[in-house]
Amino acid sequence: MNSRGGGRRLKVKALVGTGASRSIISKRLSNELGSFITSERVYELRTADEEGRLRIIGHCIACVVFQGVKVPGEVVFDVAENLGKMCA
Repeated sequence: MNSRGGGRRLKVKALVGTGASRSIISKRLSNELGSFITSERVYELRTADEEGRLRIIGHCIACVVFQGVKVPGEVVFDVAENLGKMCA
């Protein structure tokens, strides 16, 4: 997946969940894109893991190219401050 936001362009590997109700990226990746938007309301989402919870702290807006095809419009990702910690 190629993603562009805040004037920066990154090539990243991504897990695409076609049935997912939300698209989530890490705070680190949103910072690298330069398009992090702080949310006025911080909240938690449960994950499939019994004890897993993601702390959503904001949003990131980016243009996405997936397998060579540009996704129409812009994509809004939820940003989780603890996503990298859960995947480690």
